[in-house]
Amino acid sequence: MGEEVQGLHRKFDALKRFANQKKIRLPVEFEQY
Repeated sequence: MGEEVQGLHRKFDALKRFANQKKIRLPVEFEQY
């Protein structure tokens, strides 16, 4: 389970960085993770 969660967190971090660069507003749900 731990490795899966780590992978998800890495994907979310990459997604957030990408959204920041593109000035995309992510849904509020994403901010919880």
